[in-house]
Amino acid sequence: MPGSDEELGQTGEMPDGSAPGPEGSSGGFWARAQAVIAAVGGAVGAVAGVVGLVFLLVPGLQPEAAKGIELVDSDVDREENIRADFTTPDSPPGRINMRASMLSVTLRNTSDDPVLVTDAVFHFSSAEELKCTSGAGGTELRAQYNIKVPNQGGTSFSVKRKMKYTVPPHRQERVAFSLGPEVEWSGNLPYIYTFDVALHADDDVRIDVPEATMIVTPDLLESYLENARRAATEGLSIPEPGCIRKEAEAVRKVVAEAKRPSPELREFSAELTRIAQRI
Repeated sequence: MPGSDEELGQTGEMPDGSAPGPEGSSGGFWARAQAVIAAVGGAVGAVAGVVGLVFLLVPGLQPEAAKGIELVDSDVDREENIRADFTTPDSPPGRINMRASMLSVTLRNTSDDPVLVTDAVFHFSSAEELKCTSGAGGTELRAQYNIKVPNQGGTSFSVKRKMKYTVPPHRQERVAFSLGPEVEWSGNLPYIYTFDVALHADDDVRIDVPEATMIVTPDLLESYLENARRAATEGLSIPEPGCIRKEAEAVRKVVAEAKRPSPELREFSAELTRIAQRI
């Protein structure tokens, strides 16, 4: 009978003339498997070729490489005491110590190379001095904050701070900035700053830090509040009670509208509101 075990053993061939496969398998199966593998390999190669051609013809479709540095977090909160240098016309240079909020920025470098942060641009949408003067005046102080803000009212100006801050490969680093007036007088009134920050790195990456609102400086805040308390309890005309009430409402509105108010600003507003209610 054609195809019997006896006939196969004598000829060593399959009935269709092909050689037998390994024991327990047929030549037809292996032939089909090899054909499938060859077909899959050809299809993969064709797809890769088409994708490469598309990226070549349309460069905008290519995936962007990792930019290396990114913003992880930022906050406006109290830090360790700020030690600021100052000079006066009639005394040698000294130091002032105060506990105040700082703008803190945490950066992450996900690349294999270090990234250099070259500058920080602070854009101030508002820099307003409080209004209710107590009539005090005094010696000039020049405070050396990280960011020295010009003593100018109005809106929309920028302050650029050069930096040479390197974020190592695959590391997370934190940098903080203290803000204050470029020139202080002992009779200065507190300033309220609303600003955002753009950090620039040497790989042409720009990192935008969200808007924050701060009031500076702590020593000025306490003097201002003490004068307001005396006006409320002793009936003084300077500062004017009506001015204090208007100021309390204005500061309360700033806090309500601020995206990220500093702790000092919230506390100052709450205390000034309590004082105004007693006048």
